[in-house]
Amino acid sequence: MNDQATYFQKTIKCGKARCKKCREEGEGHGPYWFVRRKEGNHTVEKYIGVNLPPLLQQVGRSPQSHLIGREQELKRLQACLQGIEEKQRRTAKSKHPPLLPAEIQHCFLLEGEAGMGKTRLAEEGARFVAGRKWTVVWGSAYPEERIIPYRPWIEVLRKVVTQQMWQQQEHKTLPQFYRHLRPLLPESLFPEMADESISLPQEPFLIWEAVLELLVALSRATPLLIVLDDLQWADASSLDLLAYLARRIQDFPILIIGTCRDTELNVHHPLRKLLTDLQREHSIEILLLTPLSNEQIHLLVSSVLRTPEMIQAVSIGAAGNPFFAEELAHTIKYWKRIGEMVLPPLPRTVSALLDHRLQGISSACFALLGKAAVLGRTFELDVLRSLAGDQSEDQVISLLEEALQMGLLTEEGIQQPITYHFWHPLLASHLYEQLSAARKASFHRRIADVFCQKYQNREEGADSIMYHLMRGGGEPRRIASYAEIAGNRAYTLSSYPDAARAYGIALDHLRQCPLSLEEQKHLITLLELLGECTRYQGKYEDARRWYEEALQTSSTWSTSASPQELQRSALLWCEIGFTWYSGGKLVRALECYQQSEQVLSSAGIIDGPALAYLRYRQSYVYWRSGNYAEALPRALEALHLFESEHQGKWTEIDISSPRTLIGQTLAGDPINLGRIHLLLGLITNGSGQYVATIEHWNTALAIFEQSESKRDIAVISCNLGDAYLRKADHESAQVALHRALTIGEQIGETPLIGAVCGNLGILALRLGKLPEAEQWLRKGITYAQEAKDQVYLSILHGHLAETLQQQGNYEDAGSHIHCCLSISRGMHIQPCLGLGLVALGKLHYRQALALEAAEELSVDRREQLSLHFLMRAKRALQSAIKLDEIEAETRTEAHIFLGQVVFLLGENDIAKLLATQALEEALRFELTWLIGLAYRVLGTIHSGPSEYFEQALHLFNKAGMRLEYASTLRSYAKYLSEHQESVQRGRMYLEEAAQIVKDEKADMDKQAGGV
Repeated sequence: MNDQATYFQKTIKCGKARCKKCREEGEGHGPYWFVRRKEGNHTVEKYIGVNLPPLLQQVGRSPQSHLIGREQELKRLQACLQGIEEKQRRTAKSKHPPLLPAEIQHCFLLEGEAGMGKTRLAEEGARFVAGRKWTVVWGSAYPEERIIPYRPWIEVLRKVVTQQMWQQQEHKTLPQFYRHLRPLLPESLFPEMADESISLPQEPFLIWEAVLELLVALSRATPLLIVLDDLQWADASSLDLLAYLARRIQDFPILIIGTCRDTELNVHHPLRKLLTDLQREHSIEILLLTPLSNEQIHLLVSSVLRTPEMIQAVSIGAAGNPFFAEELAHTIKYWKRIGEMVLPPLPRTVSALLDHRLQGISSACFALLGKAAVLGRTFELDVLRSLAGDQSEDQVISLLEEALQMGLLTEEGIQQPITYHFWHPLLASHLYEQLSAARKASFHRRIADVFCQKYQNREEGADSIMYHLMRGGGEPRRIASYAEIAGNRAYTLSSYPDAARAYGIALDHLRQCPLSLEEQKHLITLLELLGECTRYQGKYEDARRWYEEALQTSSTWSTSASPQELQRSALLWCEIGFTWYSGGKLVRALECYQQSEQVLSSAGIIDGPALAYLRYRQSYVYWRSGNYAEALPRALEALHLFESEHQGKWTEIDISSPRTLIGQTLAGDPINLGRIHLLLGLITNGSGQYVATIEHWNTALAIFEQSESKRDIAVISCNLGDAYLRKADHESAQVALHRALTIGEQIGETPLIGAVCGNLGILALRLGKLPEAEQWLRKGITYAQEAKDQVYLSILHGHLAETLQQQGNYEDAGSHIHCCLSISRGMHIQPCLGLGLVALGKLHYRQALALEAAEELSVDRREQLSLHFLMRAKRALQSAIKLDEIEAETRTEAHIFLGQVVFLLGENDIAKLLATQALEEALRFELTWLIGLAYRVLGTIHSGPSEYFEQALHLFNKAGMRLEYASTLRSYAKYLSEHQESVQRGRMYLEEAAQIVKDEKADMDKQAGGV
């Protein structure tokens, strides 16, 4: 058995269109058993079947999922098991027993809260040795059996007998020795003593020594692994025996693993003193299992749950506890109200565990904790006192101290306010659910009143007040008021998911009330805010629905619209159009912008903020389609109109309170000037004017920082990172992109996070870090798919194809190129189409190069296939160059690779012309990384001065582009060899290149530009 094998279950889908299990129910077939193991540098997953092999079924319970988050602890156990094996092998070959390294331990204790995976980790250790000729036996302690002496050891020893791990005739040779074991073993083993009474020896040492002798005798045949589960419930005699053995098994092939809930070990528990002594003597090692991270919980339940919302809900509820996560996942996958973020009733297994934790507390403490649970997982002492009724402060504190001693609460702070936290959020939920509905509502209303008095209308308390009013059945208008305040606070903090949730609550409750005309107008503002916050999250269809409802509501109550109201209607059409644009539907976007222009034209509005905003949005559509000639004049007109509108208004605009984008525009918010400069930078970036691009974006950044607009700062930082990438200023790119990522994750804007991840992937690709690049790009694709951002999805597929090509993975690269081209052709977006065609040309070019190493093919066949791939590469690259509306960077790269292709086809003059043209373009546009590529190609094609290679090496080394540097070394070495110049230096270059490619896990013959 492989040392790294892990066994787990999962469901699978057959892929058949008519299969009901896969198509309708969505569950698939199974679960089936699989094994995951390391083979070299790769992880291989193989199907086993419905059942595990009998040998593996004997070890512990049947795991339901892959062990996650305990890799380091498992490696530690495995290292000791292997060390014990190695010592046994050496002992068999030598008369003198070898010394084990100090890090090899024979006794472990796995500590952690209930559900942390202690038993599961022990099972994995047992499975590790199950096929390695070890004897594995388990014993468990139970709370109701703690009065039975040696209870877990009786189970261990009797399993030894029932599994026939020792010869029954052995006890006849040592009757006195086995006489002491008689109370722990079946009577049938001692028929000659049937008439004698059974009692434990008066001296515990006699039975300890007998157990040790038995275990040592067993270990002579095969190494022995003993697992003792739930030692917190073990009797004192069992713990004393464990300590005795732990001190004496160091010289034998025996390993003991115990598990223990540390939260149930009070200061007087006998295990505490034993552990202190054993640790001081280095006779035991404690592995503390801490809560898993959110990412690990997501990975744990992702095979069970269908949607990200379910996974997130389980992650919040489990709070890092893997047992809770798995139990909740199997319950919640059939729950219908997950959209409301309401968890189903707790599984019985979880409730039973929580009830066990609550055993032993007084009824008064239980009642107080029930009140505290209404406040949530965290609560403050002064608020809890308001619910305590007639109880004095001293009484409340005494009851809280009781809960602290039982490990049900933790305390934070030594000055007011003193804060308490429940041991686990599900404990608070469990206590809460045991209250009657009337009691819950009463407590919630009282808490809302306390918070109203405490926060005195300060924004930070609005969310809590809203929550308790809703739970307590408060008046709808009051709930709506606090919900809007909470939404405004979240909006100001750029926490758009929280803002959308609060605004939605405000809207729902306001609709339950009779509304005045002013309140109906206010509904439009809430609808606009909802549209804006949902669009930032990439939920374009939901955003469009909110904006369309706002437009309909506006037309319903307005009979004679003022110019201000007409401009608002025009801007609503712009926002509806922008949701179409964000989803890649450019034609639908232009149709909405036409409606906006018609509203303004009918009202005779020929200037002002609404028209400026319309031109701004129209320019974006033309920029996205690559039509920079149409995009630029509209952007400049928008800039002129905004500047005219903002004359003298920079210090007059109050932007301290949140308002919608439409409200900002109508009020003359200067932040729109920054957004225009951002757009102008995008246009100049696409046409290759990178100096002007960075100037525009730095201007925009200054405006955004002055306005403290986190979202706009993140967007411009992402774009600046892209500009720095083109200039090969990788250090500046990294700083800008990580700033964008940090803010993007804070505000929860999915499309922005996807774009940043994509740029970080391109950065890693340029630096030659291929595994990291692949990881970032795949992450970006996931975010783009979630946001339904087809444009970025096409771009990221193209760059991922390049990464896979450099790793030699042509098959997967071809699949991603197909995705890139399909999306770009379907949406008629030439910049993306050009990117995909260049990626396709590079793929065929590299496929032609790879044939040089295909020795299994005849020379004629290799030449035939090489010509085939080169001609396909030539056609793809020529098609890209013919496109009118592609970015300058893409066109220059196409010229470089087309030059290499035609050079291999023997068209040397055309190759020189293309390479020279590419170098001129790269120099003109200051595309540093492409300048280096052009120099390398010229050095190869001209076969003349070595200065071309020297220039390329200098540029790539300065930019940290290791793979391009390695490829240039190889081309330079080939040049030196062909011209018989410094062959020794050429060999050194080849060796250095090979080491770089090996370090970066690239393919020596297939990575970038390998001429």
